[in-house]
Formats: sequence, C-alpha cells, structure tokens
Amino acid sequence: MPSFDFAIGLTANGLDAVSVSLYQQVPQLFKGTQQASVSGIEYTVDWNVEAPATFDLSDPAGAQSALRAHMDAAGPPVGVAASSTPAPSAALMDLAAANAAAFSFTYQSVGLALSAPGVSPAVLTIALTATAHIAVSCPQQTMVIDGMTTPQQSDPVQNWIVQNVVLPEMLASSQQIFGGVTIPEITLPGLTLGPPVPFVQDNTLIAVANLATEPQPDVPAAGTVDWPGSDFFTLISQNAFQALTANYIATSQSTMSDSGSSGDHWGGDDWSYSLGIGSPRVTLNADASVTLDAAVQGSVAASIYVLYVPIGVGFTAYTEPGLSAQLSVTVEGSCLVVKTTSVASFVLVVAPSGSVPEEIVGGMLEPIVLAVVAAFSPFVSSFLGGIQFASFDIPTYTVSVGGVTITMAPTNLTVSSVDGMLALVGGTAISG
Repeated sequence: MPSFDFAIGLTANGLDAVSVSLYQQVPQLFKGTQQASVSGIEYTVDWNVEAPATFDLSDPAGAQSALRAHMDAAGPPVGVAASSTPAPSAALMDLAAANAAAFSFTYQSVGLALSAPGVSPAVLTIALTATAHIAVSCPQQTMVIDGMTTPQQSDPVQNWIVQNVVLPEMLASSQQIFGGVTIPEITLPGLTLGPPVPFVQDNTLIAVANLATEPQPDVPAAGTVDWPGSDFFTLISQNAFQALTANYIATSQSTMSDSGSSGDHWGGDDWSYSLGIGSPRVTLNADASVTLDAAVQGSVAASIYVLYVPIGVGFTAYTEPGLSAQLSVTVEGSCLVVKTTSVASFVLVVAPSGSVPEEIVGGMLEPIVLAVVAAFSPFVSSFLGGIQFASFDIPTYTVSVGGVTITMAPTNLTVSSVDGMLALVGGTAISG
C-alpha cells in the first residue's frame, strides 16, 4: 500500500503538448537577432527555433547530475555580493540535487545564421538541451530552468558565438517561456494537505502529499507503486477518502432531534432524542466503488409519569445489522463526484438501558420506542440514500507568458483502482 494520501502525475506527452501550444502561440519568443563582436569583427547572429521542445523524463538521475553541475557553476543571486551570503556546502548541494524533481527538454533543431562584413556567411543547425526542476513554494509548484548546453562546434569562432551568445539568449528565452508553467495546487474539500513532494519516476512528473495531520511523505522507491502511465492521473488513498467522507457527514444535516409525549402527567410519558449518523468508515473496492459503514450515535431519554411523579428512563439506539451503503465515484464535468447507489436494509433498535425499575413494564415503553423508530428510521434511509458530494475538483495546468495564457485540462477521464487507491486517469487537452 502506498505511503501517501494523494498523488498527481503528468507524463512527458502532456508537457510536450504544452510546448507545442506555446511554440504556436508565442512565436516571437522562439527567434531573435543579436550582435556579437569576435576579434574585432561585428557579427549579426540570427537564431530560429525550428521545432518545439520535447521533454525527457526517462533519466531523472542524469538530470539531477546535470543540475548539480549547474549549481557548481552558479554564483550568488543577482544583486547579492558573493561575500554577503555563505556558499552552501558541497554536501548540502549534493542533497538538494539528489532530491530535486529534475528532468530535461531539448530543442532538436535551432537554425543559426552568422554574418559579418568581409566574412562568408555561415548557416548552422544545432540542438540545445536544458535541465529543469520543479520548485515548491507552498502551495505553488513551478518549473525552473536551471541551465542549457549544446555540443561544441569545430569552428572556434562559431563555437564562441554559439556558447556565449546563442546559448544565453536561448536560456533566458526558455526561462521566460517555461517559467510560466504552474502546476495546480492539490486541494480536497474540507481538508488541508501538507506540502507536496515532487519527483520524476517511470517517465512521469509526480507530486505526492499527505493530509496535514500526517508527516510529509517520502518519495516512493522505484517500482513500489504501479503508476497508471496515462498522460494525467490522480490517486486518492483510503485514508484521504475516509477524511473526505467524514467531512461530508460532519458538515451535512446528518442529525435529527425530536420530542413528544403521550397521555398526561397523571399517567403518561414524554420523551426526547438527538440522534445522528456518525463513525463513518469507508472501504475502497477493487472495482473503484466505495463501501460506507456507519453507526447511529446520540441519546434518547424519557420520563414515565405516575400521578405527576416522573420516573426517568434511558435508552440506547442502534441498528441491526449496522448501517451500510454502496457509493459510486464518477466524473461529472470538472469534479469527481460520490453518490449513493444502494443502502443495505437495517432495523433501528431503541432499547432501555441502565437500571429500569421492574415495575415499569414493556407496555409503558412501547409508545416511546415506536415514536422514535417511526421518526428516525426514514431519516437515516433518506440521508444514506441521498449522499452526493464532490470529493475532488479536477485541476487544470496553466501557462502565462508573453500576454498569452494556455490551459491544459485533463480529458476522457475514467475512475479505477490502483494499488488500493482510487485512481482518476485520462489524457490532456490544450486550450487558449
């Protein structure tokens, strides 16, 4: 059983779809012109990205090593003197890189045109590979582009221009383009989640989280979770679903109070009760349905009057064999919705409890029992039969860059069970 309460995942296909859309909608960020002086000669450098970037989530260890190298080469933040901020230790940088959700993307074809007075023009096609990671600033998760590399060129002048002019320009452009990628906050209605833990595993960018009452989860060891492999997925644990259901019942009208009487104080009774449905327990089934078990909670009290003298009697209320309902989990619009499909038969039992004087016979108690049962039993059936709540608002990813906002929304979603967790799996669609 996985050791986290919630997970959200996106494959390289989903990231590639965002990359294609950005390439089409903000073309001005994928080309440019720059002047460069080499050995006293002024070059004009035109660069044009000829195809959108493709993401690679297959080698997180390699991406972490590349990130570590970039950390070595990085100086202090802009505007901060090197002497004013102690440099992190090598061990600390090793730890940070090893725990980063690192990956790479590549521009496979970037066209370059180099021209200068008195020099034969040159046309090159190069590939550029960037290293990136997901940064967490609760509750936000964003993509950070750390560095970029390209193979060395055989011509020393061309190589200098590529490494010192084109590479910095493309890195800055990529930081602007993909720095706008925002991974949605993980939210569950009525619940507070702890900080997300992002990582890359099985060619998928994943973030896991626990309920805020639990410790922050560790990254699952490779091979210990059967990730769905769809372009988009979420997983919800039984623990989280239990908390969602308990929250729904606690915030719903799941209690009932009433009172009544028969006869008069010369010879009769009066009674009152406050009963509700509590102690919910859920079981996630292999077919992605949910079994809800619950119990009746509360109190019933009565007084038997004999010549205006009250004799108090207490009662215990419970059901046989217990409360149980089957729930379905379906996708409706942008929500994961839980509904009742069936309610098991039950009998509400109201029985005297504690010390009851033997002079009080069953005939005196029967009107009280019948009144409570007649009122509360239909209420229980109606409540359990009418369960319906949105357990999860399906998130959308957004990218805002160059005055354009692009939205990636999950699509064609289905509900299933994965490793004992409720799974929502599907593809992605781009709009904007």
